[in-house]
Amino acid sequence: TGVVSIDQAGVIETFNDRAAEILSVSAPEALGRRLSEVLGEGGAGLVSLVGDVRNGRDGLRKSQLVLNRPEGRRTLSVVASALPGAAGRPAGTVVVFDDISQILASQRLQASKEAVDRVIHEIKNPLTPVGLAAQTLRTAYAQDRARFDAIFPSAIEMILKAVRDLKTLITDFTRFYRLPAAVMQRHDVNALVADALSLYQPSSLDGIAIEPDLAPGLPAVEVDSEQIRRVLLNVIGNGIDAMEGRRGRLTVRTAPGPEGYVTISVSDEGPGIEDVERIFEPYYTTKAKGTGLGLIISAQIVEDHRGRIHVTSKAGVGTTVEIQLPAVNPDPGP
Repeated sequence: TGVVSIDQAGVIETFNDRAAEILSVSAPEALGRRLSEVLGEGGAGLVSLVGDVRNGRDGLRKSQLVLNRPEGRRTLSVVASALPGAAGRPAGTVVVFDDISQILASQRLQASKEAVDRVIHEIKNPLTPVGLAAQTLRTAYAQDRARFDAIFPSAIEMILKAVRDLKTLITDFTRFYRLPAAVMQRHDVNALVADALSLYQPSSLDGIAIEPDLAPGLPAVEVDSEQIRRVLLNVIGNGIDAMEGRRGRLTVRTAPGPEGYVTISVSDEGPGIEDVERIFEPYYTTKAKGTGLGLIISAQIVEDHRGRIHVTSKAGVGTTVEIQLPAVNPDPGP
């Protein structure tokens, strides 16, 4: 386990050997410097988390973070806690972390194997009635043309529906495993949200009101607009589906996030999710129809943008999905 202690001024005081190994920085290079100087831009998430504790906003923070190091991307399980000082002010911060990259890689491999098995199973399901319908049509055509004419419309509609379901399944599966390379450009986060919301017409929402709450003056984000649009449409669509048959509001907010981030949150007034901790498992879904890959794809996109995605839910109250994207520093003046 890596252990780093930071004094009240934000200077690193202790830095053990495991921390040096995980962060690819030697102790002499780290001691007496600020964490942001040691890690650079690739450690912005860890610096932000530690900053929340060091500044007194939180006494304890736990998170799973992705760090970009010269040797490659690493995923850390992090706990940052305040050291109590005089007058209630923290005297410093202790940060404890483990490199869980290999564990996650093994979990992803196992999830991939399970996903392949699930897709094979899902493909077999619609193929069985398709085969039966085709066999019935062939027999009726050869033996009883009147019966053939009678069953033809329903049989063909069933076959076409199965084909549509198969195409949806294959499309989602392909998106999960073959996300295109991101084309990063600077964007106004409020414009991205407004673009996604423009696709929803009040007349088609059946008692559901979409309420945007967009904070002015937010810093820009550098993202692939099409990929972030996919994330927003998925999250907004999930919120609308959750409120099917219920009247309520879907609130989409933008706001300054933790230091260095901009936050987009989508809150519904649906029934909530009991197993919210499973929400990012492949093929887990609370909907009657769906592949369960939407949030997995969204989480992958957000992670590729060096961002974070978090889901909270309360039974009978609703669910909130919060997306944090790194802010872009404004262009320096001449």
